[in-house]
Amino acid sequence: MIRAYRRLMVASAAALLAVTAGTAATADPATTDLTTTTATTSATTDGGLLLPGLTASTYTITLITGDQVTMQQTSGRYTVTATAHQRADGTIPAIDVKAKFGADSAVTSVIALPADAAGLVKAGVVDRNAFDVLWLAKRSAAGDTSLPVTVKFGSGLDVAALTEAASVLPGAAVVATSQAAGTVDIRVDAAKAAQFWATVVASGSAGDLTNYLVRGVAPKLEHGVLGLWPTGHRSSTMTPQTDTGQPQFDVTWIITAPSSAQQQSCGSLAATMCVFAEPGLAQVGGSAIGTPYALQSLSCVTIDPCTGYEAKFRVPAGVYEGGGLMTFRLAGIDQIFNFEVPEFTVDQNLTITTDADVAQQLIVETPRPNETYNGTLLTYRSFANGAGGVSMVFTMYGHANYWAVPSAPITVGTFHLGQNWILGEPYVGMKVVKPTKRPLAAIQAGNNYWVSQSFAHFTGRQTLELVDGGLGRAEDLAKIDARGKLVMLQIDDDKLGGICEIGTPALDRAKAAGAVGVLVDPVASNGPWPTTVCEYLPILPAFWNQPSQGRPELPYAAVTHTEAEQLLAMMRTGTVKIEVTGSSQISPYVYNLHLYQEGQIPASLHTKLTDRQLAEVQTTLAGSSTEPDTMTYSAFRKNEHATGGVVLVGLTEGVRYTTYQGPVAPDLVRLQRDLSNRLTVEVVDQAGPIRSQQWGTGPLVPGAPELPAKVFEARPGDFDGGDFYTSVTMCSFCRQGSTFYPLLHLVTGASPNIVNGAYIFAPENLHMYADGQELTQGSDFIWGAVYDLPEEAKRYELTGSNNGGATTTKWGFTSSAPTAAAQQQGTWCPQGIGVLCRSESLLFLRYDAGLDVTGSVTGGGKHELRLTAYHQGIESATIGSLELSLSFDGGTTWQPVKATAKGGGEFVASYRAPRAGETNGTVSIKAKASDRDGNTIEQTVLGAFTVK
Repeated sequence: MIRAYRRLMVASAAALLAVTAGTAATADPATTDLTTTTATTSATTDGGLLLPGLTASTYTITLITGDQVTMQQTSGRYTVTATAHQRADGTIPAIDVKAKFGADSAVTSVIALPADAAGLVKAGVVDRNAFDVLWLAKRSAAGDTSLPVTVKFGSGLDVAALTEAASVLPGAAVVATSQAAGTVDIRVDAAKAAQFWATVVASGSAGDLTNYLVRGVAPKLEHGVLGLWPTGHRSSTMTPQTDTGQPQFDVTWIITAPSSAQQQSCGSLAATMCVFAEPGLAQVGGSAIGTPYALQSLSCVTIDPCTGYEAKFRVPAGVYEGGGLMTFRLAGIDQIFNFEVPEFTVDQNLTITTDADVAQQLIVETPRPNETYNGTLLTYRSFANGAGGVSMVFTMYGHANYWAVPSAPITVGTFHLGQNWILGEPYVGMKVVKPTKRPLAAIQAGNNYWVSQSFAHFTGRQTLELVDGGLGRAEDLAKIDARGKLVMLQIDDDKLGGICEIGTPALDRAKAAGAVGVLVDPVASNGPWPTTVCEYLPILPAFWNQPSQGRPELPYAAVTHTEAEQLLAMMRTGTVKIEVTGSSQISPYVYNLHLYQEGQIPASLHTKLTDRQLAEVQTTLAGSSTEPDTMTYSAFRKNEHATGGVVLVGLTEGVRYTTYQGPVAPDLVRLQRDLSNRLTVEVVDQAGPIRSQQWGTGPLVPGAPELPAKVFEARPGDFDGGDFYTSVTMCSFCRQGSTFYPLLHLVTGASPNIVNGAYIFAPENLHMYADGQELTQGSDFIWGAVYDLPEEAKRYELTGSNNGGATTTKWGFTSSAPTAAAQQQGTWCPQGIGVLCRSESLLFLRYDAGLDVTGSVTGGGKHELRLTAYHQGIESATIGSLELSLSFDGGTTWQPVKATAKGGGEFVASYRAPRAGETNGTVSIKAKASDRDGNTIEQTVLGAFTVK
């Protein structure tokens, strides 16, 4: 028997939140989180939705399913993202994230519901609050990361039997037992949550929701477990929705699949379209604005197969929005159908129809060939009272195939359909060139987060003969001549890992036989499952789940089983040749795009971009080739209260590529952040080459980041509000009242706009003097070392060392009590806005050494060192003088170097670096500068960069 297998790798967020939080600052040598005790309110601001009780910079929560939800700060906001854990059968379910708000507009819950649990929750078998991320985050903040669960067993068990039944569940520790209720309270170790879920939900699937909604078939748990709920946090009994006494009308919504959609299995239901997020209505205008109306019933329009659904609602008169998600399949590839209806009026019984045959696919055409690496679809809707919501769907590589139906313009509130894309050079392309010419929909496994998960890629262009290698066993390969050829293999699941994964041994045998690549026919056999057609592509390497198999050294890609059968038929009648093109793991160019359709879903969703609409940024990740970095891109519009990001993964340090940002827009604020929480906040309002971004390039020295004025002009008050909730980062070396806070940022001259996070000197590495006497250092529980200064103006000297003592800096400056607020725009001060704050007039230096991707210069040649003397974004005196010396032996001897002033605090110094063997391997910097007001800086940076 051959069965169809479907693995939906989609993460959906019906309300991905941007929520106010604190920032983290780095101390020397340890890292300190400055926000764990910071009080916040639970009000809602224009910048985002606040999560009450959460103030840390990052929360990573493990759900009872083993899936993880991360809430991470971005420019004073949290972004909620969800990552599904691969199930035992190889499936990776969707995760739907929803937020619920109380009467005071505060967030009361954040629910992250995996698709394979949705049916269990809808049927009442597993309580929805088991997936309450806000509740779990608050527990984590209190120091408890375990998962408190109450397990319901059948009747007739005594205490001993109940205890034994619960104790055998993986990761479970018994807390309490109730014989009368037949329940056991347990604590599940978060590290073993995936094993726990796999034990109690052995056969759960994403199709359970459709099965339950249409057929009323309730999914069941295993091992005698009848139900699960979070201990002490069980959902309250649902009460009927209240109305205003107005007449209620029946709304029938018919949603039909495309006529070209392939039949698939939604649980045990044969259908051409499956429910991903069930249909729902919300009133946008009327007497119950903002009220959501739940689905009353769902049935198939036709059966065997089900080709569409009839959803029924009962609502009062008003103006409504309808939305939800379905999935269908074309040519074996899953498609995401956003069946959003932005606006319709109900004043009588009503039937509306959404026909996927008229849906438009969201397609982006760029000046260079592209493939979607990552994409999100965003639906924003505000109501007549100004409130509103946002829904987002996130897909994994290979499945950002979005569709929507054109609509009429809205008349109430606002609406836009947003697209966030990461596009790049296609990883692999294949086409048949003999005996005929035809394209192939080949796809590889995509990029990866970790070096340990990397695999060989096709590169360049080559034409290869295709031969049939069967299951890739030794006896199969002995029958063919694989040398220099592309070998087609089916999947041999015998002891090689999960279903629908290609095993390393088969790839290694093909390589040993002389093959230069493998084309996978996605049929899996000889495993614990029946022979299976893998209908979800790409095919993942089995070593991701079984590292002991080792990394395969032979590139491979997969086609649909239909295409594979056609190729096999062609091989039976003659020679088949395939033209293969491939890209390296890191694309030479990347498109970071944010597109919006305003007021309606337009008749065409095909966007064609030209270079005149795109900014060009030369992007460098400096350093050594270790674990890859990840870039997260997002954008905030003026009317958005929440946003999500798209992620570019697999960026090994020590690379350079071109980022094309667009379309250019003067009112769109773009955020970019890497795994180290380095951040840029920018507005891209001009096409063509703009300033490069060099992530991780040194030397990093004490200073203040360059925050772009265009951001503050585009979103006044949102990023420069001067308080904790609306600013980009903390001010450097600020004074509030009598307290001086020697907080700072580490800055590189190569990209001074990259915000590296606030930094705290270790107390023993910081000293402050006045009148030749060292001042007594105070200590703040959150902010570290502080100094209490007199109100009158006084001259001070401050010395600090960081980077293990390799960087030492001495500042001379004058300070007095602030008489007006004057901190750097876009920054906030430790005591908030209630106390006058001023960025002190310390003079800073930053350095751009023109380093390569390894952070080095070449010995034996001429180089330029660009220096900038500056103050932190405030009106200050002009720069007076600058002296520079370099050392090539670690600071034992120094050579004076002339620095030529270029204006505006910019200086350029030319020098010749000795050959690497004539140095200690590094270049050290010693610089001294002053401004016309007498502020001074003396700085030594040992081992500032390397010589090779």
